[in-house]
Amino acid sequence: METLKENRFFKIYFDKEQELIIDEWLPETRHMTIDDFKANLMLWLGLVKQHLPKKAMIDVRKIQFMIEPELQEWTSQHVLMPAFQASLQKIATVLPSSLFEQVSIQQALEEPKATTQRRFFDNEAEAKQWLFSE
Repeated sequence: METLKENRFFKIYFDKEQELIIDEWLPETRHMTIDDFKANLMLWLGLVKQHLPKKAMIDVRKIQFMIEPELQEWTSQHVLMPAFQASLQKIATVLPSSLFEQVSIQQALEEPKATTQRRFFDNEAEAKQWLFSE
């Protein structure tokens, strides 16, 4: 597995053989601004377009950033839809234990529904099992 990008907010990995991109959000996200969040998502989208993974695992168990409704809509339109159009077919999200954060993240990843399969998980093992099931 290759590390594509690492900064104080998240790490992005790519497994070429499995056509899988993984991003792990870090606790430093508590200091993240909306502009930081958008910039990091656009970086992620650029890597998706460059490497064309079919699967993504988003690990947000350590995230400390609240995704407000306006930012949820922006994420859907400007990041997720283009990523699905580029190559993604399945996306698994490993959620934090906080119910409030879970709802925020699930809402941010709700759209678009027609272009990909998405599921939310409590742990990484279940997320990977689903990603690689047919």
